[in-house]
Amino acid sequence: MSNIPNDFIPLIEHLTKWTKELEFSVYQIRESLFEIQYKVKFYASIIEDIHNYKIDTTFLSDITEAKYEDDILIILIYDVPPVYKVATQSDTLKWKK
Repeated sequence: MSNIPNDFIPLIEHLTKWTKELEFSVYQIRESLFEIQYKVKFYASIIEDIHNYKIDTTFLSDITEAKYEDDILIILIYDVPPVYKVATQSDTLKWKK
């Protein structure tokens, strides 16, 4: 027999539903962010070609760092790795790269 109060169960069910909705929204935002970054890089390259003006299009998710000290390899990736799923094919391709 469970010691969970009956009025606690609907609260947990509500939190679970809200968490899933929020998680889905985060993945939609990430997908939109990748699309915007792609467009910025595309137009920045055109500006560089035509006007010979370089725009820094390095985004935080483009940066990686690695160091090896005391037999420990540390890899720093400024992005959220797809632990158990990815939202889009572009997410998958980005992580495979």
